Amino acid sequence: MLTSEIMDFINEAEELFPVDKWEVDSLKIWPFIRIHLNFSIYAHHHVKVATRPGRNKYFAAAIDILRDLHQFAYATYKDKKKCARLKQADALFYSDGVSFASVDGSWYEKFCDPLISVLSDEGLSSLLITPSTSYLIPRKTSSKFVQPGLNLAKIKGFLRSKFKSSLHCELPQFQNFINYVDGKNLGISVPSAEKLIQLVFSIKQYILYYNKILDKVRPKIAAIVSYYSIEGMAFCLACRGNNIPCFDLQHGLQGPLHVAYGRWNKLPQNGYGMLPSLFWCWRDADAAAIEQWSYTVESHHRPIVGGNPWLNLWLESTSEMVRRYDDVIHKAGAMYWDKKKILVTLQFGIDDKEKLKPILEAIATADPSYFWWIRLHPCMLDKRKLIHDIFINCGNLNIDITVATDLPLFALLRHTDVHVTHSSSTVIEAESFGVPSVITSDYGAEFFKEQVASGWAVLVSDKVSVNQLVYHLLQHKPKQSMDDTYFISPATEYMLELASNKLNITPANKQSN
Repeated sequence: MLTSEIMDFINEAEELFPVDKWEVDSLKIWPFIRIHLNFSIYAHHHVKVATRPGRNKYFAAAIDILRDLHQFAYATYKDKKKCARLKQADALFYSDGVSFASVDGSWYEKFCDPLISVLSDEGLSSLLITPSTSYLIPRKTSSKFVQPGLNLAKIKGFLRSKFKSSLHCELPQFQNFINYVDGKNLGISVPSAEKLIQLVFSIKQYILYYNKILDKVRPKIAAIVSYYSIEGMAFCLACRGNNIPCFDLQHGLQGPLHVAYGRWNKLPQNGYGMLPSLFWCWRDADAAAIEQWSYTVESHHRPIVGGNPWLNLWLESTSEMVRRYDDVIHKAGAMYWDKKKILVTLQFGIDDKEKLKPILEAIATADPSYFWWIRLHPCMLDKRKLIHDIFINCGNLNIDITVATDLPLFALLRHTDVHVTHSSSTVIEAESFGVPSVITSDYGAEFFKEQVASGWAVLVSDKVSVNQLVYHLLQHKPKQSMDDTYFISPATEYMLELASNKLNITPANKQSN
């Protein structure tokens, strides 16, 4: 099922049902349902789920929490010099825990750290908080690990849902909606009212946890990467409750087909508290997709084009760090530097032989003058050995997974000839480096219509293989055009003004895109 079809289904539901009126304990719940539906449908149609031996879910959860506590204690001890305390700061940054690149032996937050540096240059302080169980150390920027606090909040929410009285629900026509979804035979189910109540208990505990952080930090602005997790939406609610402008920092593909950023066709008058108040976008096109729906709530959910500071650094050769990684790439490629370098970016969930078949066949039959960099998605690093075994069985020794995964993506793109992917947003970033892309799925192609139309991306078909398209692109690379919307814009000044408490978020102060 294509993403456009999923979005059409969601928009149809928004048209047929009063989704903007659905509340649990006065909390408008549609954003969670909407995003849940999208990713459930995607998983059902596109992700092969490995079966695991049956385990008691509560026992498994307890084991996971204990393992997390051990990892937290170890990371805190080993990297104690970079453990930040909760103290007053002008800006609070909330990473997604996976958007890191290893730079000079330290983990660099690709979307928060550049802006933290900009603020610091202007004499403004920041605090970075990091969730997830990855606990990447050593860190480039001091931060506070918050996963143990989130785990505790989740436990409290679960216990309250079991032992406290139920919450008041306003869910008009909700049963009709459930029947409607069931009638579509999509292979998914809608969360019941009981599940939604349990969810809201957890969200409220998350908010209480975030409120404690906000009370100590007292930031003038906040920013989050990937706002659309349960924890992220609770963070947005906490920021709104404390009247703190909250940016979502673009981290990849957006546009009208992304459920978190596109085609919100039914909004309450004051927008949704689960959504950020501001969207930091890389390009005009990304902002336009948000503006198409956010204009109906003028003072909420506003897009601002700020560029991609992390990418900007790598487009130039003046940085000492960039030149150093150029040397690393050259030394790593001493045995294959005369070959054409093909970068394959894998997607989370797309890791079985059936989905990877076009790429595996290409590598197995590739011209020996090609060398293949296989890059794992940050959320599939635990499958490194599995992926390595799948690709090494192609019989082609001209492949590398370690360098391609461990080095920064942009360090690779500076030396890549052609990029190949199922559906990675690297298609957009590759274009900025003058690297054309081969897309191996109809699912992926519809995200990149602009790149396909301009020739920067081409789609594999029954008649044209990956290798044929790689050869074509090597011979006929599209003409490169500079896209200055990737560079820092006045939105940076806007963030600085907010952090300096010189500007308030009101309709009267609305900025142009």
